[in-house]
Amino acid sequence: MKKRKTPIVTLILMLIFPAGIMAQQPAWVDYAKRNSMYPQSDYLTGFVSAHNTDNEDPGKLMDKYEEMAKSKVIQSIQVSIETNNSLTLSNVNGKSGEEFRSKSVSFSSATITGLKAERYYDRKKNDVYAFAYVSKKELAWYNRKLITSNLEKIKQKLAEGREYLALDDKQNALKSFYEGMPLLAEAEQAQWLLLAVNREQFVSDDLKKIRDAKIELNKEISRLQQSKELNMSETAYFIAYGLFIQLGKPEIPLDVEPCTYENTGLASDFSDKWNTEIRNALVKTGNYKIQERSNAGGNVVKVKGNYWVEGDQLRIHVQALKNNKLDAAAEGAIPVSWLKAEKINYVPVQVEKIQKLKNVKLQAIGAPDNVKIGRQSEKPMEVRVLMERNGMTVPMENVPLVFSTGNGKAITRGISNSNGVVSAYFPPVHLPEGKTEILAQIDLAVYADIDTNSAFYLTVVKNNPVTPAVFTIQLNPQTYYVKSDESIDRRPVDIKTIEPAIKNRLVDKGYHFVNGKPDADYVIFIKAATTTGSGYQGIYYSYVDATLSVVDAATGDEIFKTSVEQVKGAGGNSKKAGKKAMSLASEKLTDKLMAFLEGR
Repeated sequence: MKKRKTPIVTLILMLIFPAGIMAQQPAWVDYAKRNSMYPQSDYLTGFVSAHNTDNEDPGKLMDKYEEMAKSKVIQSIQVSIETNNSLTLSNVNGKSGEEFRSKSVSFSSATITGLKAERYYDRKKNDVYAFAYVSKKELAWYNRKLITSNLEKIKQKLAEGREYLALDDKQNALKSFYEGMPLLAEAEQAQWLLLAVNREQFVSDDLKKIRDAKIELNKEISRLQQSKELNMSETAYFIAYGLFIQLGKPEIPLDVEPCTYENTGLASDFSDKWNTEIRNALVKTGNYKIQERSNAGGNVVKVKGNYWVEGDQLRIHVQALKNNKLDAAAEGAIPVSWLKAEKINYVPVQVEKIQKLKNVKLQAIGAPDNVKIGRQSEKPMEVRVLMERNGMTVPMENVPLVFSTGNGKAITRGISNSNGVVSAYFPPVHLPEGKTEILAQIDLAVYADIDTNSAFYLTVVKNNPVTPAVFTIQLNPQTYYVKSDESIDRRPVDIKTIEPAIKNRLVDKGYHFVNGKPDADYVIFIKAATTTGSGYQGIYYSYVDATLSVVDAATGDEIFKTSVEQVKGAGGNSKKAGKKAMSLASEKLTDKLMAFLEGR
């Protein structure tokens, strides 16, 4: 039996096009099928698509969008955690549950075990698609198991370190305690992943165990460091030393990323100063080679961290990752009082601006009662931006507002003046006829300079403390009047062809016509005439020249003009030939008119 050979052309195509380009369109590209295959009750998902407008390499474009799809999953996890971060353990050493919020936890695709991604490139349409997903059940099972395992390992590290202490071997004791820190970081991440997939019962069971392990590790490390009140340089040194004990001296350089506030991804004045201190401390403790951020990339150990306020201290958590695997972690704290004395601001400007919104309100002043669809309103929508300050209500200047429909589609924007008033005209957009609600809200991305693709932005939008100002506006259709002069063989016709054809087509699209120019928003002028050619064997031919123009009735300006020439029609006599030519001309004119109207 002969083996079937793979055609040479197929082999060449397989070498040229990466996986995902030649494949048949997967079912997950379709919204309904995707939701059916990966229901939200069972999966966390991320989907992105785009048109390859810049003719990028399809393989590289798919790589980029695959990462974006994974990021969408990470964002959904972070938003879910922030929305449900009120979980507290009310009585741990008499403290509130502030410690148990997700401030110190950040995620990457490397920490989401079971996260899968697929991609597809449509060569005919030049569209790219990417889809990432992870099973909630698998994620819960893995992280529940990880927490149990890591808590047991932390116990062993604590016991090991205490044995070294009993032998007065402080160096190895400190090493053992620090080796428990990456295990603790993984366990903390795992508990919040359980919360993200709605496994609160497991979070409640493990919360106190993880908290107790953290207290024990930090207590032993602090006791060995023999200092409770450290400044920034001292804290950086101890954290760097903790990383050095766990990492040793890798041959590859360290890439030190900016330390960010809570899990916002935002930096502050403190971040800049801390970056200098931790880089110096890493060189001092381990003689590490630090890679400049301008050359970031390649084979490096990534050092990243975040910080948050806990009681009267600013806690800093730093991790070192090699090949996206957590290799080391260390924590330290700086008294908030020291930072204030040094005038070091640790809250990012963006967060400060968002916090101020708690005392801001939007007040609807006025808006047009009626607006013509597709025309700018004669009267503006007006909103006053006010802030409660020291028991007084004062106007806020330079606050950007976005005006949107109920489904979130932005239609216009404005900025408040010195009186706190934002004035914006309803734009010439095409929306459905009838009453519509317009919401005026603070444009959070512009106001606080936040990346709209970040999880922090999504969280802020979801928890926006400012109630929007709402307007109800009646949208009325634009009205048209048609004035048509049609003649066949130099005689005006009683029954016109082009006018009714255009009216019927526009009525089907929702356009409205009136019987007189005074009631019209726009006037359509048509002029069409035939010339008759020769007949042959009882068939007559006729040719139409026609022009169409649209005039704004309010201003008298001609806003559109088009024409067709020598459109040919045939019939049993010159009149029938002329009618046929008129009919064909009406189709061409109507197509051009619709393209103009729908493109406005």
